[in-house]
Amino acid sequence: MTRSMNNFPAELIRLVLSRVKLDSRGNRDRSFFNTLTVCRLWHDIGEDLLWTDITLTRCQLKKFCQSTCRASLATKSLSLEIRKYSYPYYDNPGCELSQQLQRLSLKVREMQQLESFSLFITGGASRTLYVPIRGLRLVLDALPNSVCNLEIDDEVFAFHSDLNDTKADHLCVSLQKIMPQLRNLRLRLAEVCENVFPDSSCKGKESEECATTPNAENTLIIQLVGDHPDHETQHCPLQKMHGHHSYPAHGAWPYRSAHDCVVAAARLAMESHALDNFHRTSIFDTTAPSTTEQGFPVVRERFLGHEGKLRLYPYFDLRGVAQVFALRCLGKDRQTMEVIGRMGDLTSHIEGCAWVKTVEGCRLSSGYIAHNSRFEGTKLENLEFYTRGTVTRPILLGFTSPSPVLWELEDQEGCKLLEPVVLDENDETRWLPRKRTQKEIRREERRKAIERGEEVDPESDCEPPDLNQAIFAFRMSQHFSLFLDEDEDEDEDEDEDEDEVEGAGEAEVEDRYEVEDEDHYEYDSYIEDEYEDSDDDWEW
Repeated sequence: MTRSMNNFPAELIRLVLSRVKLDSRGNRDRSFFNTLTVCRLWHDIGEDLLWTDITLTRCQLKKFCQSTCRASLATKSLSLEIRKYSYPYYDNPGCELSQQLQRLSLKVREMQQLESFSLFITGGASRTLYVPIRGLRLVLDALPNSVCNLEIDDEVFAFHSDLNDTKADHLCVSLQKIMPQLRNLRLRLAEVCENVFPDSSCKGKESEECATTPNAENTLIIQLVGDHPDHETQHCPLQKMHGHHSYPAHGAWPYRSAHDCVVAAARLAMESHALDNFHRTSIFDTTAPSTTEQGFPVVRERFLGHEGKLRLYPYFDLRGVAQVFALRCLGKDRQTMEVIGRMGDLTSHIEGCAWVKTVEGCRLSSGYIAHNSRFEGTKLENLEFYTRGTVTRPILLGFTSPSPVLWELEDQEGCKLLEPVVLDENDETRWLPRKRTQKEIRREERRKAIERGEEVDPESDCEPPDLNQAIFAFRMSQHFSLFLDEDEDEDEDEDEDEDEVEGAGEAEVEDRYEVEDEDHYEYDSYIEDEYEDSDDDWEW
């Protein structure tokens, strides 16, 4: 039986055009758009595919809101990315972003097949970008019941209410209404309160969709990042919406952090089975030791559930490399591994890449991708990580970035001195110290022995001298000894002494400061015996 283009199965055409679309986006060409001009059937099928997964940037958002195309009825995922400096510093009802969010809410109401929505604000920590709560609340309230995947990532901590926002513009209430129908939720907010969960005092309407048994990919992740008052998650500013709850100002006493309130509310919600639609519930925050304490800051993951755990991932910044950190976590073999990169990529890594970004720019839940056949063959953007050699390689004018002291100590000890730990869920550890070196252990044992009144070998605490320091000390001692000899014999034979000094200096460079003097020769031999296997290149 022969088939013409008119009676070719539409399912096969859709499958073929789907592959063409993936290849076209990956190759950055117009091959997919060219197929839309073949015939009316291909145009209709291709137009639906074109609007199935939408990715919008600042410029595209404006054009999308002004368009009159009704093809958005086929939209199943919508990803909106706003970068720093995209909009003015000020925030009022007439600003561009506020108007566009209101228009976007009208578009979202038409997307009756929408299943995933992501709002990602990127650009680094900054207060120069304000996102009006009212506009975002309108978008959240417009999401249809078909939405089961939601992400709001406020990387620049930009959500702020202004004088034009009212009590109704409470973002947590909008999140509370939609949470029962969600299967994957990721929040990284500048302002949040315990009313974000369905069982709180300002509880809204129940979702029309009934909860089903969650699978292993269903996740609820809340990121409360920032250990500095100017860049950390705070309580929602609209305090009248909190009902009988009251929150003192930051720094006041008694003060309950947003982290403590959210964790307590999450536990109550789990006890009342309000979060049964999620298989995993994790709350992240970042803590650091005070100026009087010694230790390393950590990213804490409070894993809530029947077997709740508190996981601590220590990290440290790299001197000379801006906004790059080294973080210690557990690998697949449960062994400590080190990842180096931007904090956003590091937190995504320890989240288990619950949300990923495709090469087309769509931010989607990993579970959502795994259970949809239309994403077969979709390429994902790789997280950008570095290695030790990358961050310490020679840079501008040949200068190199210095290695952290921790790396140097670990190289000397031959083992890891800082590792992630897993504690009980109710533990409140806020930072991690490193393990002590062998030298520090011997010094501590010596101190305790002295306190007990025991006799201590004076040489028990002596360490082999560092070669750099030993050669430098030897060089300086010989330098001063030569000057002393010169002062004593200056009246006898000044020219002869100068020749000896020059000859000694040449011998130092050629023979690593070996001299014919017996005492000096013995000391130099000791240095060579201690470090004869050293491969380091010493700079004099």
